[in-house]
Amino acid sequence: MKNLKPILLLLLLSSLLTACKKDNKIMPETHEKPDPLELATDSGSYTLNGKVYTLQSSGNMRVLNADPNLKVDSVINRATYISGNKDSVFFARTYAMSKVNGAGLMEISFFKKYSKKEMNKNPLGLYVPIDLLDLIHVGKYDFQVDYTRVNAHNGVAIDLFGNGQTFSNRSLAEPTQIKQESENGTHFEVTTFKSLKSGGILLEAKFDAVIFDNDEMPQKVTNGYIRMKIL
Repeated sequence: MKNLKPILLLLLLSSLLTACKKDNKIMPETHEKPDPLELATDSGSYTLNGKVYTLQSSGNMRVLNADPNLKVDSVINRATYISGNKDSVFFARTYAMSKVNGAGLMEISFFKKYSKKEMNKNPLGLYVPIDLLDLIHVGKYDFQVDYTRVNAHNGVAIDLFGNGQTFSNRSLAEPTQIKQESENGTHFEVTTFKSLKSGGILLEAKFDAVIFDNDEMPQKVTNGYIRMKIL
């Protein structure tokens, strides 16, 4: 009988090689599906007088510090003297978007009164909230018509340059016909406020508003929507 050892050895090696090939399958590369919010670009739109305006980011942002609860102390020789609370700060953060199909900007301002104990001074000497995420959150806001005039309330304001704004642009010494009731039936709601892996925060909001021109004549803004990445 012939020696079967070499044949058995070859069969054993062949079996081992086959097993190794089965155990070492090349697995396809897997990629994490990107979050659509990470890929979203700044955009927006609103309807005014039957025309739809589209928006894109202008990259502009500014901060306001002012005294809250302003009042007229006196008017002397046509000079108006006003004062407000000195132990607190009316803080506003304003974001601008430019019109794609028209000239001008749309500015959205979020504002709130803070005690100075709740704030720090930045290198530019401006007061900013210790909690930077306190100002904006998911939820509903009221349009406050006394923005930049009395600064008595927390809320939101919109300025459509060339068309009007949701607040009176007259000085505190001048009378205004715009009352808080003028914004009855309007709304502004932040629907998304989410930190992004790529950095920054995605803000989405929808709104309907009443704006007023220089003669304080009202116009209705409908189907408003904004989406922007903020720091």
